[in-house]
Amino acid sequence: MLIITPVNSYAEYRNIVKGKRLINNGFLPEEIDKYISQKRLSYFQTGNRLFLLYDEVKYYQLVCEGLISNGMPDSIPFVSSKPIVCHIVENKNSKPIAEVTAVLRKSGFHLRCTIHEYIHEHLADLPAVCNRDFIVCNKPEISSDCHTILSLWQKSLPLYEVTHMLPEDVQGLADKNRLVFLKESSGGRIAGACYFDVFLGTTTVHHIVTDPLFRGRGCAGILLSAWLEQAKPAGAKLARSWIEDSNISSQKSFSKIGFCKTPNLSYQFIK
Repeated sequence: MLIITPVNSYAEYRNIVKGKRLINNGFLPEEIDKYISQKRLSYFQTGNRLFLLYDEVKYYQLVCEGLISNGMPDSIPFVSSKPIVCHIVENKNSKPIAEVTAVLRKSGFHLRCTIHEYIHEHLADLPAVCNRDFIVCNKPEISSDCHTILSLWQKSLPLYEVTHMLPEDVQGLADKNRLVFLKESSGGRIAGACYFDVFLGTTTVHHIVTDPLFRGRGCAGILLSAWLEQAKPAGAKLARSWIEDSNISSQKSFSKIGFCKTPNLSYQFIK
């Protein structure tokens, strides 16, 4: 019988994951604290393998231990009425987790997409991008800005990536100086948005989206440059993005300003 146990404190979480190599456990401490305080983080073990279960309201995110020396179970017995999303990161040089992906498939998961890692190691050399048609912003001037940005993300991104977000979460990103968005100089309409984090000298961009009405006008390049300019004072030395293999336009936008594809891949599985 599978026993799912809630995590009640960050200290307990640290003890649970101590010595574990968790695949795609990229959450920052304050983010984990939020899950714990809202009683949305649990864990279970099967086949001597640790699994963390993040409740994203309309779906579950499953994070699993990557060491294969302990042996994987034949399948993952967790069953849910909500979708379960699991990201598996693989380095093509070592392929350490083929066993994990095989178990996911046996457990009823299917591969939604393959995502490539792109990095930029020379942030100091990036020139600023100027464009008179758009204004780079990081603080919403009116409350409706947060609603508009969230609506843009919800219309453009897979639903399970943004269903847990609220307008106050967008405002929270702005308060932490982690939000970047563009406004049209003439009409004031929001043309695109993204947010980012900075951890151990690496900045990663998330939810970079351009409104379809403004595509083809260089918005993606302006957003990328604004993100990197904003991340450098926060200590970023290296920039990273994960881009789906089918998103050719984003791959071109990142490559244009010097991002290079690495051997690392992320596989997104859904059940």
